[in-house]
Amino acid sequence: MVRQISEEQRAPDCTVTLDTTSGLRHIVEYAQDLIYYCDLEGYFTYVNPAGARVMGYDERELVGRHFVNFVHPDYRAVAGEFYRQQIEQGTPSTYLEFVAARKDGTLIWIGQHVQLVYEDGRLSGVHGIARDITHQKSIEEKLRRSEASYRSLIHGAAYGIYRATLAGAILDANPALARMLGYDSAADLMSRRMTDLYQRPEDRDAVIARFGGGEHASADLRWKRKDGSPILVHVSARAIELEDGGTGFEGIAEDITERRALEDQLRRAQRMEAIARLARGIAHDFNNVLAAIIGSGDLMELELHEDDPARAEATEIRKAAERGAALTHQLLAFARSQALTPQVIDLDAAVP
Repeated sequence: MVRQISEEQRAPDCTVTLDTTSGLRHIVEYAQDLIYYCDLEGYFTYVNPAGARVMGYDERELVGRHFVNFVHPDYRAVAGEFYRQQIEQGTPSTYLEFVAARKDGTLIWIGQHVQLVYEDGRLSGVHGIARDITHQKSIEEKLRRSEASYRSLIHGAAYGIYRATLAGAILDANPALARMLGYDSAADLMSRRMTDLYQRPEDRDAVIARFGGGEHASADLRWKRKDGSPILVHVSARAIELEDGGTGFEGIAEDITERRALEDQLRRAQRMEAIARLARGIAHDFNNVLAAIIGSGDLMELELHEDDPARAEATEIRKAAERGAALTHQLLAFARSQALTPQVIDLDAAVP
């Protein structure tokens, strides 16, 4: 069966009568599956009408021809070796899928069971029951491509994605989650448990209670990286039913540590801005009061004689008001209403 045989070659006197009852013959003749017999050399000795119809031949065109001539060239070596080993090893039954060529040249997938046939205790040939599985193969290929596309999408995602059991075993994780948490690979991360990711492992119980309703839920969780450093993640997850019937969770995790830090900075800046607005209002009102005091002090100095003791007190009042005005100037500078005018001072002279 392993040697290449051209379509012109025939096995001498290879047509035999199907030794069966009329009832069984009726079943075989009207079966929808391909049913055939081959001798030990691989020549067809019988092919039922369904087999001829599927292959696009007349039954008489198939009997006497070698089976390998109907196998696509890419699969001939595999099929020949497969059935050679079955006969040599005496394997009672085998199953093989391969591509076959119909009479019109179209290619179809065949899935067939082949069993050894014995007569008087001696191996005399094989019989096969085959089926056109082209449609099934097409569905399998579409499913394979869909799964590959899904896997590519998950593994190429920028966010961390994971699936875990209720008990905490990590069933699947993408590379983004491993990188986010500082693990060497997704496999390294999957060797841990979900509680290993929490800064406080007991927090996971509250998370399970929140996500266990079946609907999508989200929360900001305090996790930790492999090296123990804290990380704040936003997790959107839901409860799912696993393949074994148990409960699990699937979720998407985003590192929001930096974003939260920026938000905190923004809030602090907003608080400072509010304080600055208040300071500006106070400074302007205080300046108005000080302006009146300074003006009154100037008038008093002008009206009083230099030897009048009250003149010295008026001067001190004016100077104190001017110092207050300098303070409001600094307050306005803090509130960004005025620019500071730095000055060089002598500390020895300024501090008595």
